[in-house]
Amino acid sequence: MRKHFLFTLVALTISAFFLNAQDSVSFSPEQQEKILKRWIWYQPSVTVALKGGDTLVGQPIHFNMEEFLVYSSDSLPLGMEGHLSVIPVDEIERVWITRGGRITISQTAGIVLGIAGGAGLGLAIGGPVGALIGGNLLGVGGGFAGKAIYRSASNEEVCLNPGSLDYEKDLQKLRTWSVFEDSLIHTDDLEKLPEYSEAVRRAFPKKHLRITMGINCRLISSMEKSVKEVIKSSGLPDGYKSYGSPFGLEYLDFSWRLRPHWIVGGGFMRELGGLENYSYYSSYSETTVNTYSSYWVDLTDFRFYTEYVLNPVNRFFTTNSEFLFGAGLIISLPTTSYDYSEYDPLSADHWSVYLYEKHTIPGIQLRAAYHIYLSRNFSLSGGLEANLYQSLKLPGLEPPADYDGEYYGFRDHSLNYSSFRLKLGAHLYF
Repeated sequence: MRKHFLFTLVALTISAFFLNAQDSVSFSPEQQEKILKRWIWYQPSVTVALKGGDTLVGQPIHFNMEEFLVYSSDSLPLGMEGHLSVIPVDEIERVWITRGGRITISQTAGIVLGIAGGAGLGLAIGGPVGALIGGNLLGVGGGFAGKAIYRSASNEEVCLNPGSLDYEKDLQKLRTWSVFEDSLIHTDDLEKLPEYSEAVRRAFPKKHLRITMGINCRLISSMEKSVKEVIKSSGLPDGYKSYGSPFGLEYLDFSWRLRPHWIVGGGFMRELGGLENYSYYSSYSETTVNTYSSYWVDLTDFRFYTEYVLNPVNRFFTTNSEFLFGAGLIISLPTTSYDYSEYDPLSADHWSVYLYEKHTIPGIQLRAAYHIYLSRNFSLSGGLEANLYQSLKLPGLEPPADYDGEYYGFRDHSLNYSSFRLKLGAHLYF
């Protein structure tokens, strides 16, 4: 198992090395227009009232305690040489400044409250799946509402009065809220612009944290075959009933994008209703003995994985989809429970044997998924995963010492939990 896992990771790394393309991005006219629209929403802006009575409106580009540089355009701060208005500080009477959008406590609170409210409503209406869908959708809505509330409260008026006790603080506000806080930068390279400006980084943030909730369904499972073989080896009749659900719920999945192409993470997966749940009943008229047997297994996984991203979504959001593939390690905690009993209605003799055990088994996972981003903070995905587990050896059930009949109980056997799954996910990004 360890050798297979190491081989998988090595193969993934080599493939990613050859597939890895340069992260440089070229922008089409349509993409440039989309980027500009976002910058217009997020850019800081000022209205400067001069002591002589004139007014100037634009972007606060840089403030150096002596001069205030204002760009009288909504465009991105590129190629501004010769287009900046230089205003001496002693000529400024009053400044109205708007910070522009950013993720703040208001937006974060909106997301958290939206998830909580949506999950509660969805759980009441549609169970776990409803909680998953409702929590994500209302979480995104709450985030937008929080951002709008913040923007409406982000306007501030600064009156530059050298005799005021707040004069130094007001000067610092103009410096902090400018596009270039530390020094004036002239560049025509949009990709490098975020390196120099906190305001640009706020408008076009890199998303590192991903929180995932999802549901998966077994398409191919070794478990049903394993259980049928156990039943067949015991000599029990072929007729049986099967219960349970093929679905599993994935939650508490957190991942971190280390680099544009690489993601590491871990999560928790719980089967809904047991992996396979069988109940068997048979009656032998020639012996007038009723037999009953059941076999139940449950599965809980802790998963740790690495993913490689082909053509990742960049900070400027010029594409809204990406393909990921990866591999990981699984620590599985399956539970097995099986029993066998006989009852003779003529003599009222009855006996039963029972076994309940919890286990820990390792496994590896191969995974691939396609993500479609509905916004910078939210995406939906569909994917496939192959989960390969180490076989689990289990003891049989022994009849009572004085039993002299033909015993149909379970013998020593092995179970294989390996499966091939389809999964759907919803993701939040921060």
